[in-house]
Amino acid sequence: MPLTMTMTRASRPRKTNSIGPPAAVVPLALLLAAGCAAPPATVPGDPPARADEAPALLVRPRAINLGRLRPGAGHTRTIEARAASPGTVITSAGTDDPGFSLRRDVFEHEEDKAAFILRFAGSREIGPVAAEAWIGYRAGTGEEGAVAVPVVGAVAGDLRIPRGIYLHRRGGRFAPRKVVITRRSGKTVHIRSVEDLDGMLGIDLVEPRSENASFVLEVRDRNWCHDGSIEHQLLLTIDDPLQRETVIEYRIDSHCS
Repeated sequence: MPLTMTMTRASRPRKTNSIGPPAAVVPLALLLAAGCAAPPATVPGDPPARADEAPALLVRPRAINLGRLRPGAGHTRTIEARAASPGTVITSAGTDDPGFSLRRDVFEHEEDKAAFILRFAGSREIGPVAAEAWIGYRAGTGEEGAVAVPVVGAVAGDLRIPRGIYLHRRGGRFAPRKVVITRRSGKTVHIRSVEDLDGMLGIDLVEPRSENASFVLEVRDRNWCHDGSIEHQLLLTIDDPLQRETVIEYRIDSHCS
């Protein structure tokens, strides 16, 4: 089945783990040694402008999902590019995140196709990973452009913490909500403190009876009401080197009528 490429930049999760300018492109010497034409004159580190129509270069995969990664663990994937029209040559390649690198595999290339190695250096920051790799080309017609490949993933720590907590009014009162924190490794969880940043809840730490830890939340003002749902935050402190302090969002759902 022929591949088709969309040249508009794909939307992706908010980046939380990268700083600094875009990564440098593939060195010119390497490109020339692999049989590529010299890249167009561009600002160093900047990819060529995206084409508005179907590119002269077909790239697969069209998107990469790294999945769940351990803190500090690196990852590699292969991106293959193939000319879709006569005379098309690859001119440059790179990424928009310094935590990633993209280099041409000099052992896997021909005149009309090539393979690139995308490498993620790893991160110890818990949360989503999002970047974009790109491969620049010059078509036989002289047109220049680039094909973008969005990259997503997530760095996951040992702790399993709920992303959101909901408290509902039932039968004229708010039901208490028990929150359980566990570890993927099965090791014991020790909660140091739980703080309600908005002062809406009473918090009761439960005496641990297993490797898990838990606490119970209850709305202080049982007569409190609001038409709709308001978002608040808890600050959870745990004896974990990577997730020592974690903010958990919670909502109180209650209608005055």
